[in-house]
Amino acid sequence: MIVQLTGLPGTGKTTLAASLQHHFGDRCLLLDKDLVRAALYGPSGQVTYRRDQDDFVVSLLHLAAGERLTRDPDAVIVLERTGTRAYQLADATQLATTLAQPLAVIYCWCPDDVARDRLDADHRGGNHPACNRTFSLYQQLQQTADPITVPALRLRTDTSASELLDAAVGYLNQLNTTRSEAAAR
Repeated sequence: MIVQLTGLPGTGKTTLAASLQHHFGDRCLLLDKDLVRAALYGPSGQVTYRRDQDDFVVSLLHLAAGERLTRDPDAVIVLERTGTRAYQLADATQLATTLAQPLAVIYCWCPDDVARDRLDADHRGGNHPACNRTFSLYQQLQQTADPITVPALRLRTDTSASELLDAAVGYLNQLNTTRSEAAAR
């Protein structure tokens, strides 16, 4: 299964991704665009925060997902990316289709003031590898975001980590049940 976490900066994708990775254990491969971009370009100061660099990094994440799912079709791949553009979700859909894997899109959101507080705290503490992750970026992406047109769980993330995990796992279980029932027909 491929789980695509999407949402504006500061909406809880990273927290949910870590919870899902812990929940699924060794079955889970967490692929975070920001961490991989920082690993590839950060030490040499070449991070540009441009779409072409982001898309290249995501293409590498998709290759890693394909390699893992080819070896272990029962793995759970968690892809973490802002994903505010329609083509980004279309790419995830194409990946799932190509690999004959179910795709679960989870859109993380929270009230603007919560996102601002999270982003400000992360920026002050240097707690995130993406240095451009500010409330200004949040607002810019919010204004230019495409609507999500694929089935998705819209998960409000200003609740406890355990509630978020329960909601996400419940959604994933529901998708698996629906898929199994459809295959049985």
